[in-house]
Amino acid sequence: MITAIVFDVDDTLYDLQSPFKEAISKNFPSINGQKTEVLFDTYRYYSDLAFHQAYQENWSQFDYDHYRLGHMLAHFTDIDLRADQTRAFKADYQAALGRIRLFPYMQQLLELLLETNFPRAVLTNGEVDHQSLKIKGLALEKYFDSQHLLISGSTPYHKPDPRLFNLASQIWDFEPSQTLYIGDAYVNDMMGAAKAGWQTLWFNHRRRPLPPHQGPIHNFECETDEEVLNWVNHHVLEA
Repeated sequence: MITAIVFDVDDTLYDLQSPFKEAISKNFPSINGQKTEVLFDTYRYYSDLAFHQAYQENWSQFDYDHYRLGHMLAHFTDIDLRADQTRAFKADYQAALGRIRLFPYMQQLLELLLETNFPRAVLTNGEVDHQSLKIKGLALEKYFDSQHLLISGSTPYHKPDPRLFNLASQIWDFEPSQTLYIGDAYVNDMMGAAKAGWQTLWFNHRRRPLPPHQGPIHNFECETDEEVLNWVNHHVLEA
Protein backbone atom coordinates (compact mmCIF):
# COMPACT_ATOMS: atom_id res chain seq x y z
CA MET A 1 0.00 0.00 0.00
CA ILE A 2 1.16 3.51 -0.84
CA THR A 3 -0.42 6.37 1.11
CA ALA A 4 1.93 9.25 0.18
CA ILE A 5 4.19 10.18 -2.76
CA VAL A 6 7.35 12.29 -2.48
CA PHE A 7 9.21 13.68 -5.49
CA ASP A 8 12.81 14.61 -6.17
CA VAL A 9 13.16 17.78 -8.28
CA ASP A 10 16.28 17.87 -10.47
CA ASP A 11 15.94 15.69 -13.57
CA THR A 12 12.82 14.13 -12.08
CA LEU A 13 10.21 16.85 -12.45
CA TYR A 14 12.01 18.70 -15.25
CA ASP A 15 14.83 18.22 -17.77
CA LEU A 16 18.02 19.26 -15.97
CA GLN A 17 19.99 19.01 -19.22
CA SER A 18 18.13 21.93 -20.79
CA PRO A 19 19.54 24.84 -18.72
CA PHE A 20 22.95 23.14 -18.64
CA LYS A 21 23.03 22.84 -22.43
CA GLU A 22 22.00 26.47 -22.87
CA ALA A 23 24.73 27.74 -20.52
CA ILE A 24 27.43 25.50 -22.05
CA SER A 25 26.56 26.53 -25.61
CA LYS A 26 26.77 30.20 -24.75
CA ASN A 27 29.96 30.12 -22.66
CA PHE A 28 32.00 27.26 -24.16
CA PRO A 29 30.99 26.96 -27.84
CA SER A 30 34.24 25.13 -28.63
CA ILE A 31 32.94 21.96 -26.98
CA ASN A 32 29.55 21.99 -28.68
CA GLY A 33 30.71 19.03 -30.78
CA GLN A 34 30.58 16.81 -27.72
CA LYS A 35 27.30 15.08 -26.99
CA THR A 36 25.31 16.99 -24.41
CA GLU A 37 24.52 13.76 -22.59
CA VAL A 38 28.21 12.99 -22.08
CA LEU A 39 29.02 16.50 -20.88
CA PHE A 40 25.99 16.51 -18.61
CA ASP A 41 26.74 13.09 -17.10
CA THR A 42 30.32 14.17 -16.38
CA TYR A 43 29.12 17.41 -14.81
CA ARG A 44 26.64 15.55 -12.62
CA TYR A 45 29.33 13.05 -11.63
CA TYR A 46 31.52 15.83 -10.28
CA SER A 47 28.49 17.59 -8.79
CA ASP A 48 27.60 14.50 -6.77
CA LEU A 49 31.24 13.77 -5.94
CA ALA A 50 31.87 17.25 -4.57
CA PHE A 51 28.48 17.81 -2.94
CA HIS A 52 29.23 15.81 0.19
CA GLN A 53 32.71 17.31 0.57
CA ALA A 54 31.35 20.80 0.03
CA TYR A 55 28.71 20.18 2.68
CA GLN A 56 31.17 18.81 5.22
CA GLU A 57 33.82 21.47 4.62
CA ASN A 58 31.37 24.37 4.24
CA TRP A 59 32.47 25.37 0.74
CA SER A 60 31.05 28.54 -0.74
CA GLN A 61 28.58 28.12 -3.61
CA PHE A 62 31.20 29.59 -5.93
CA ASP A 63 33.84 27.03 -4.87
CA TYR A 64 31.38 24.22 -5.51
CA ASP A 65 30.39 25.61 -8.93
CA HIS A 66 34.03 26.18 -9.93
CA TYR A 67 35.05 22.66 -8.92
CA ARG A 68 32.40 20.77 -10.85
CA LEU A 69 32.57 22.94 -13.96
CA GLY A 70 36.37 22.95 -14.01
CA HIS A 71 36.67 19.18 -13.63
CA MET A 72 34.05 18.58 -16.31
CA LEU A 73 35.89 20.86 -18.75
CA ALA A 74 39.22 19.17 -17.96
CA HIS A 75 37.80 15.92 -19.35
CA PHE A 76 37.18 17.39 -22.79
CA THR A 77 39.33 20.51 -23.21
CA ASP A 78 42.55 22.17 -22.10
CA ILE A 79 40.61 25.17 -20.77
CA ASP A 80 42.07 26.51 -17.55
CA LEU A 81 38.82 27.71 -16.03
CA ARG A 82 38.87 31.27 -14.74
CA ALA A 83 36.69 32.64 -11.97
CA ASP A 84 34.93 35.06 -14.32
CA GLN A 85 34.02 32.17 -16.64
CA THR A 86 32.48 30.24 -13.75
CA ARG A 87 30.43 33.29 -12.76
CA ALA A 88 29.27 33.87 -16.33
CA PHE A 89 28.27 30.21 -16.73
CA LYS A 90 26.39 30.31 -13.42
CA ALA A 91 24.56 33.51 -14.38
CA ASP A 92 23.42 32.04 -17.69
CA TYR A 93 22.51 28.75 -16.02
CA GLN A 94 20.37 30.54 -13.43
CA ALA A 95 18.72 32.62 -16.15
CA ALA A 96 17.87 29.41 -17.99
CA LEU A 97 16.39 27.97 -14.80
CA GLY A 98 13.77 30.69 -15.05
CA ARG A 99 12.57 29.02 -18.25
CA ILE A 100 12.38 25.40 -17.05
CA ARG A 101 9.09 23.57 -17.34
CA LEU A 102 7.70 20.39 -15.83
CA PHE A 103 7.89 17.21 -17.89
CA PRO A 104 4.43 17.07 -19.55
CA TYR A 105 3.22 13.86 -17.93
CA MET A 106 4.73 14.81 -14.57
CA GLN A 107 2.58 17.94 -14.74
CA GLN A 108 -0.45 15.76 -15.45
CA LEU A 109 0.46 13.56 -12.48
CA LEU A 110 0.77 16.56 -10.16
CA GLU A 111 -2.58 17.86 -11.40
CA LEU A 112 -4.14 14.48 -10.69
CA LEU A 113 -2.69 14.29 -7.19
CA LEU A 114 -3.92 17.83 -6.52
CA GLU A 115 -7.43 17.02 -7.76
CA THR A 116 -7.64 13.88 -5.61
CA ASN A 117 -5.95 15.55 -2.61
CA PHE A 118 -3.51 12.64 -2.41
CA PRO A 119 -0.76 13.20 0.20
CA ARG A 120 2.35 14.45 -1.59
CA ALA A 121 5.58 16.33 -0.97
CA VAL A 122 8.95 17.32 -2.44
CA LEU A 123 12.37 16.41 -1.02
CA THR A 124 15.36 17.86 -2.86
CA ASN A 125 19.09 18.22 -2.25
CA GLY A 126 20.80 21.57 -2.45
CA GLU A 127 21.26 25.08 -1.14
CA VAL A 128 18.01 26.78 -0.18
CA ASP A 129 18.18 29.83 -2.45
CA HIS A 130 19.29 27.83 -5.50
CA GLN A 131 16.62 25.14 -5.15
CA SER A 132 13.98 27.75 -4.36
CA LEU A 133 14.60 29.29 -7.80
CA LYS A 134 13.70 25.96 -9.37
CA ILE A 135 10.64 25.52 -7.18
CA LYS A 136 9.46 28.98 -8.22
CA GLY A 137 10.29 28.40 -11.90
CA LEU A 138 8.29 25.18 -11.93
CA ALA A 139 5.40 26.77 -10.01
CA LEU A 140 5.45 23.90 -7.53
CA GLU A 141 3.62 26.03 -4.97
CA LYS A 142 0.53 25.30 -7.07
CA TYR A 143 0.78 21.60 -6.26
CA PHE A 144 2.41 21.57 -2.80
CA ASP A 145 1.96 23.78 0.24
CA SER A 146 5.16 25.29 1.61
CA GLN A 147 5.33 22.81 4.52
CA HIS A 148 5.62 19.98 1.99
CA LEU A 149 8.58 21.45 0.08
CA LEU A 150 11.73 20.36 1.92
CA ILE A 151 15.22 21.40 0.76
CA SER A 152 18.17 19.60 2.36
CA GLY A 153 20.01 22.90 2.87
CA SER A 154 17.42 23.85 5.49
CA THR A 155 18.31 20.75 7.54
CA PRO A 156 21.49 19.20 9.03
CA TYR A 157 21.34 16.36 6.47
CA HIS A 158 21.41 15.71 2.72
CA LYS A 159 20.60 12.78 0.46
CA PRO A 160 21.45 9.91 0.53
CA ASP A 161 21.61 10.17 4.34
CA PRO A 162 18.55 8.24 5.55
CA ARG A 163 18.26 10.72 8.42
CA LEU A 164 16.97 13.29 5.93
CA PHE A 165 14.22 10.90 4.83
CA ASN A 166 13.45 10.06 8.47
CA LEU A 167 13.18 13.76 9.28
CA ALA A 168 10.86 14.30 6.33
CA SER A 169 8.61 11.44 7.46
CA GLN A 170 8.37 13.01 10.91
CA ILE A 171 7.65 16.52 9.60
CA TRP A 172 4.92 15.32 7.25
CA ASP A 173 3.63 12.48 9.41
CA PHE A 174 4.07 10.03 6.52
CA GLU A 175 4.39 6.32 7.30
CA PRO A 176 7.80 5.36 5.82
CA SER A 177 6.79 1.89 4.62
CA GLN A 178 3.79 3.39 2.80
CA THR A 179 5.64 6.34 1.26
CA LEU A 180 6.80 6.20 -2.37
CA TYR A 181 9.85 8.25 -3.41
CA ILE A 182 10.19 9.07 -7.11
CA GLY A 183 13.65 10.13 -8.27
CA ASP A 184 16.23 9.77 -11.02
CA ALA A 185 19.49 9.44 -9.05
CA TYR A 186 20.21 5.90 -7.91
CA VAL A 187 22.55 6.61 -5.00
CA ASN A 188 20.98 9.79 -3.66
CA ASP A 189 17.34 8.92 -4.30
CA MET A 190 16.84 5.17 -4.44
CA MET A 191 19.48 4.10 -1.93
CA GLY A 192 18.75 6.91 0.50
CA ALA A 193 14.99 6.33 0.51
CA ALA A 194 15.36 2.55 0.69
CA LYS A 195 17.62 2.80 3.75
CA ALA A 196 14.91 4.86 5.44
CA GLY A 197 12.34 2.16 4.73
CA TRP A 198 10.50 4.02 1.96
CA GLN A 199 9.26 2.42 -1.26
CA THR A 200 11.09 3.62 -4.36
CA LEU A 201 10.34 4.25 -8.03
CA TRP A 202 13.41 4.85 -10.17
CA PHE A 203 12.59 7.33 -12.95
CA ASN A 204 15.40 6.11 -15.19
CA HIS A 205 14.68 8.25 -18.25
CA ARG A 206 18.43 8.54 -18.97
CA ARG A 207 18.50 4.73 -19.12
CA ARG A 208 21.54 4.53 -16.88
CA PRO A 209 22.91 1.22 -15.59
CA LEU A 210 23.05 0.44 -11.91
CA PRO A 211 26.10 1.81 -10.08
CA PRO A 212 29.13 -0.55 -10.16
CA HIS A 213 28.90 -3.46 -7.73
CA GLN A 214 25.36 -2.43 -6.76
CA GLY A 215 22.48 -4.84 -6.99
CA PRO A 216 18.95 -3.52 -7.54
CA ILE A 217 17.31 -2.16 -4.40
CA HIS A 218 14.54 -0.09 -6.00
CA ASN A 219 10.98 -1.42 -5.97
CA PHE A 220 9.79 -0.11 -9.33
CA GLU A 221 11.25 1.46 -12.48
CA CYS A 222 9.90 3.64 -15.29
CA GLU A 223 11.76 5.08 -18.28
CA THR A 224 9.37 7.85 -19.37
CA ASP A 225 7.23 10.38 -17.53
CA GLU A 226 4.18 8.88 -19.23
CA GLU A 227 5.04 5.51 -17.67
CA VAL A 228 5.30 7.16 -14.26
CA LEU A 229 1.86 8.74 -14.67
CA ASN A 230 0.28 5.48 -15.78
CA TRP A 231 2.02 3.47 -13.05
CA VAL A 232 0.88 5.78 -10.25
CA ASN A 233 -2.61 5.99 -11.66
CA HIS A 234 -2.96 2.20 -11.91
CA HIS A 235 -1.02 1.01 -8.85
CA VAL A 236 -1.78 3.81 -6.39
CA LEU A 237 -4.80 5.91 -7.24
CA GLU A 238 -6.94 3.13 -8.70
CA ALA A 239 -5.68 0.38 -6.36
